[in-house]
Amino acid sequence: LRRGDILCMYPEARYSPCGVSSYIPDSVGYLIKSNKVPVVTVLHHGNYLHSPVWNVHKKRKVPLRSVMTLTLTAEEAATLSVEEINARVREALTYNDYEYQLSEGVRITEPWRAEGLHKILYRCPHCQTEFRMSTKGAELTCEACGKVWRMNEDSTLTATEGETEFTHIPDWFRWQREKVRAELLDGTYSLDIPVKIGIMNDFKALYMVGEGRLSHTLEGLHLTGCD
Repeated sequence: LRRGDILCMYPEARYSPCGVSSYIPDSVGYLIKSNKVPVVTVLHHGNYLHSPVWNVHKKRKVPLRSVMTLTLTAEEAATLSVEEINARVREALTYNDYEYQLSEGVRITEPWRAEGLHKILYRCPHCQTEFRMSTKGAELTCEACGKVWRMNEDSTLTATEGETEFTHIPDWFRWQREKVRAELLDGTYSLDIPVKIGIMNDFKALYMVGEGRLSHTLEGLHLTGCD
């Protein structure tokens, strides 16, 4: 988005699924070097906690803070290598909203604070079953084995009985990604799930048109439904 002489970029190009920084492509460094202009990075602390991607419609009462930093001068953008520029940008845009919450002592007291968390924490670390997790109030439950975790006011997790496999939401999410990566490498990965189908005909809305089934294998994606 160009506004006057300022070019606004969103290099991650997505909402964070679990409140931590994600992949920034090497092309960002090439773009900065070719423009030879100062680079300012902005981090919004608390924004994810206020409205996590797994429950964007119910806002939490969380203090927000933005930090703006001059990451590269015009001279540095022109003289540093692309690798050095990318390293500088990635360091400046590294964040973890859950660590921010703990360090700042932020409490999320809403009784429904865990609702929707099963959308990103979909695999039970106790019995390994996928897509049987559910949430209600401040609790995350595996419907397959019955194990329950409570989401505390500081967003840490505690098992109501037995071992607490993960106290930190990003650690649980990262463990799931490692499981998928292992399945991809050994050739056993597959996904077959029911889905809702939406179409974008304009910029006003996503129009829901029906239901279908999505399969994802090493051969690619295959969607059926709605003709």
